[in-house]
Amino acid sequence: MTEPSNAHAEKRGFIRMQVNTPAEIIISADGQQARGTCLNLSGNGMLLEVEQPHAIGSILVVFVSSDHGHSPSIEAECTVMRSEPVDDTPNRHLIGVTINRIL
Repeated sequence: MTEPSNAHAEKRGFIRMQVNTPAEIIISADGQQARGTCLNLSGNGMLLEVEQPHAIGSILVVFVSSDHGHSPSIEAECTVMRSEPVDDTPNRHLIGVTINRIL
């Protein structure tokens, strides 16, 4: 007997939380600062919307503050795993990062 299939089952090790919260970003290579929005967060990564693209492999420090008293702020060193424009809009890019370590 086979188990029921779930075509949309989460295949990741961590569940993603939709957060839609401001993020501050420091580019480790040159210390430049940027701002963006953390769209979602999991135990090992984040999806950020930013104005400028970031090269895959770039190391960033990302700070996401919580506006809610029950959620902690997060500061993490991250590596860019993907970067793509949003709907051909020049100043909107999605970057997926993996969390290397919490600072």
